[in-house]
Amino acid sequence: MKPPEIKRLILRDIKDWRSMLDLDGWNLMVSWERHDSGMVASCRAKWEYREARLSFDPEQMADRDLDREEIRSTVLHELLHCCCNGYERWHEDCMLEEMVSHLTMVLLRCWRQPSKRVS
Repeated sequence: MKPPEIKRLILRDIKDWRSMLDLDGWNLMVSWERHDSGMVASCRAKWEYREARLSFDPEQMADRDLDREEIRSTVLHELLHCCCNGYERWHEDCMLEEMVSHLTMVLLRCWRQPSKRVS
């Protein structure tokens, strides 16, 4: 997949996940930039201001040949950092990244196969 297509998918995923995560009231700024650290995305969220800067590296995502599901998962993961930012301020350790990764996996599973509701 080429970077322009990856950008289009990222923006679509942000739009789709935003409401589901109750982030409609947030100011989400999206930027496209190279991450020298080897990461393909990052999030700087300010919970008290309900704003976040989401940064994605579509060139590196293309170089790594990320598929559709990996792109969707990356976007969800970064958006979950907005939801967990209050926790991050007081508990900056590797457990937070594991928690966000776990929530990403659970939400994607629920999104793919919603359980049948009992009437």
